[in-house]
Amino acid sequence: MLRVDKNGIGLYRLGAALTAILALVLLSLTAVAILSPAGMDWDFGANYYRVGVGLFHGKVNELYSVDIRVGYKGAPITAYLFAPLGAWQPRSALLVFKLICAACCALGFWVLYPLFKQTSKSRIPRAQLPFYLAAILSCGALWFLFKAGGQSTAHCFLLIAIAYAGYVRRNLWLAAAALSISILVKPFLAPILFVFLFARDWLFLFRLAAFMSGEIALSVMLFGFKMHQEWIRQVGSVVGLTIQVWWNNSALWNVMDCLWFATSGPGIRSFYKLSDPMLTNEWMMVMHALRIVIFAAFGVLTWRLTRLHGGIEARRAMIFDAAILFCMIESPVVWPHYLLLLFPSLILAAARFGEGQRTVGVLGILAIVSTLSTLSHSAQNWVLDLLRSHVVLEGLAAGILGSVTLWITVACFAVSCAIEIRKPSPPQNGANYAGGMAPNANPETS
Repeated sequence: MLRVDKNGIGLYRLGAALTAILALVLLSLTAVAILSPAGMDWDFGANYYRVGVGLFHGKVNELYSVDIRVGYKGAPITAYLFAPLGAWQPRSALLVFKLICAACCALGFWVLYPLFKQTSKSRIPRAQLPFYLAAILSCGALWFLFKAGGQSTAHCFLLIAIAYAGYVRRNLWLAAAALSISILVKPFLAPILFVFLFARDWLFLFRLAAFMSGEIALSVMLFGFKMHQEWIRQVGSVVGLTIQVWWNNSALWNVMDCLWFATSGPGIRSFYKLSDPMLTNEWMMVMHALRIVIFAAFGVLTWRLTRLHGGIEARRAMIFDAAILFCMIESPVVWPHYLLLLFPSLILAAARFGEGQRTVGVLGILAIVSTLSTLSHSAQNWVLDLLRSHVVLEGLAAGILGSVTLWITVACFAVSCAIEIRKPSPPQNGANYAGGMAPNANPETS
């Protein structure tokens, strides 16, 4: 007679019940976020709807005619993503745009789930999917995106997820196509290219250059050269924006910004009063010097990652993680919804908890949960009010509240790199190496 493992059946049913509950909660919150009118006066109205209406009615010349801080930053050809919005009235268009954003995010999570399952080593039946759904629910950047009325970050999240999965699994054409489009939609992602240069992944860079050249050439044919000059001017002007209020900036540099405002500047609360705050030249020089150090450090680190002794997929995942993180660290302004782009790296780090790398797993989980700080503006103000009489602590707290996710992510990545670098070299058998690539080989040739 066959023996029935009642404990196994119980765990299986518990996992199925948790999956059903979490899926229902996720769908309910998403429906509320989509139906909410929140965001009409944020980026949606000032940016995407304006672009969509202009393109839908043939007013192409008005694409980059607004304030650089709220104007459209994507390449001209990417404006077609939002042209259909011009067919609806603002409230209906907001609903359609949020639906599109929700679909992009759902597809991105679906693309990443097989990688998560492959990385996770959980032995508990049905534990992986509930954990994955709980991580999505805990991702504050996702809900901030809907609060802002939807964002092209959702489109980029789907593209980054495709690029991540494609790069890890050595489907370089697919990865290059997805990444090239995401860079044109959000030029903020352009620094990613440096990490692949550091890794000397020439085959991938060749494919990426081929796609981007074709896309930009098509864009110039459709919109003309002058429009692209306007685009470059718009993107270049944004580089000079170094400060945003702490609760709306998740960059690491937020700590320095807030400390300066609290100690040498007009105070933390002045963020609400100044339309274009700027740091003093001395602080700017310090920040630029630190960026140069970070640039060099990532160059050395990426070179070292190409020589890891683990499997090829693990090595490629680390390089892509470094690329996304480098982009986030170097930027002086990281809007809270941009943290959604870290989800591929963080969810795979969290999955390693069951693989024996508990520190990496815990830090990955904490980083995901910490994105909820983007939704806690009132709680942050309460904390800062307690520190009002201690300006240094107040400034430091404001900066940390804004950038906590990136600080935890940096710690998670550092620990992960240390673990991978310390792994012993596999036994050598002639010219062959376990894992498929010699220690001094480049990722593009393996």
